[in-house]
Amino acid sequence: MVEWYRWVSRQEEWEKWTHALAFEQKQYKSLDITNPIEEIERITDGIKYLPEPSVWNVKLIPHVSYRPWILEKRTPDTKLFFYPLKEEYLIEPGVPSNELIRGHKALGDELRLKLLYQLLKGPLSLQELSVQFNTSKTTLHHQLSILKAAKFIRVDKGIYSANLTQINAFSGRLTQYLGVHK
Repeated sequence: MVEWYRWVSRQEEWEKWTHALAFEQKQYKSLDITNPIEEIERITDGIKYLPEPSVWNVKLIPHVSYRPWILEKRTPDTKLFFYPLKEEYLIEPGVPSNELIRGHKALGDELRLKLLYQLLKGPLSLQELSVQFNTSKTTLHHQLSILKAAKFIRVDKGIYSANLTQINAFSGRLTQYLGVHK
């Protein structure tokens, strides 16, 4: 392990990674232990964890190695989630994150804004949206996939719903990137 540490700590990205990990730790130092399911979703940017029998501990471990994937592992009494560090921790100041770019592209279309508005009222299927908007399913599927890529919506078993957590956090990411403080 000592040799590995020597090797990895000499990599040019090492300082950036350790800085990002320290920032992540600082961000989530105090957690709302009364709402663990919501906290897991917030920190991991979307994991919907449902408590499992015999799991007494849940550990959230940030990583840079397998970005953007979330890895899960279960030991006899612990569930481990390896979630990717947020991209904005790893990029240079003044460079917008892909998430910020995807989000603005997703919001830059009238139909997508209307879809998002409608989904904020409640979950709908592709068929229901097609009837409501008098638009083909193919067109809607394309538009919904752009909203989904920006994490503004979710789809579960063919039912689309708004992702309020992401929508609420998005404007904060823009002001953070621009350096505008409220």
